[in-house]
Amino acid sequence: DAPTASNNASPDALTDAPIDATTDTQTDAPTASNVASPDALTDVTTFAPTDTPTDTPTVDVQYQDAYKAVSSFIDDSWQLDNPTTPYSMALYWMVYTDGLSINPIAQFQHFKQRYIAVLFWYTTEGVNWSGESNFLNSATHECEWNKMHPDEREPRGILECDYDKNIVKLQMYNNNLAGSLPMEFGKMSDKMESMNFSQNNIGGNIPESIGLEMDKLTKIRFSKNNFSGSLPQSFSNLSNLEFMQLYENILTGSVDFMCGIAMDRLDVECYEIECTCQFCNKNNCD
Repeated sequence: DAPTASNNASPDALTDAPIDATTDTQTDAPTASNVASPDALTDVTTFAPTDTPTDTPTVDVQYQDAYKAVSSFIDDSWQLDNPTTPYSMALYWMVYTDGLSINPIAQFQHFKQRYIAVLFWYTTEGVNWSGESNFLNSATHECEWNKMHPDEREPRGILECDYDKNIVKLQMYNNNLAGSLPMEFGKMSDKMESMNFSQNNIGGNIPESIGLEMDKLTKIRFSKNNFSGSLPQSFSNLSNLEFMQLYENILTGSVDFMCGIAMDRLDVECYEIECTCQFCNKNNCD
């Protein structure tokens, strides 16, 4: 047999048996990095990589888009970088657990509403809520995150949404909510009309964003919790507010900046909050 064009074998090597191209590579073949002697050229095998090199890290575009979207409406985006914060856990749920797979760019408003509802579950320690509310059901729209409790007249959870599926009514009274409301809570839905958080253990400050973003609110029940600090001045923007309960918290300061709103009643704690508005109703004065 004649040597191939690429071989330069010695005359002695040409007398060897013909090479069968169908046989496997010999086990004593040199590696691709070795320089073979002329006698070994018939056994040289070219090794090509079988996989794409992994030196460059894979970019999770879905997570990146969601991260950017959330960063645009939360106050402290650094919390997304700490995997133990409610903000980061809510983001992870939206990207990797949620069955609806909402596009954070094309469906930004829906994405924001659902994210803040999930964030609310994490910041108020939803895992310890006393009753089922269907929250974090990854297969359903958040407008269906509610459930009737035994011996109750109304279910708890997100009770009502409008035609465009914006949240209108949230009822979570006496459900063992703890922790605090996220400061971005008011950005959940600018169509919100009623919220009831009475008889829980929610602490921290009442979010200023409620007064800035939820100007359609007519009823607010914050009574019998552990809210502290003062009522945000932004609540003076709630011109549609008819009724609000603030008693049995740890609130201080004055709410007289609310006097310009044509409310029916504002229930406050007698010795904690100053209120001289004609609609103020002071509780526990004895």
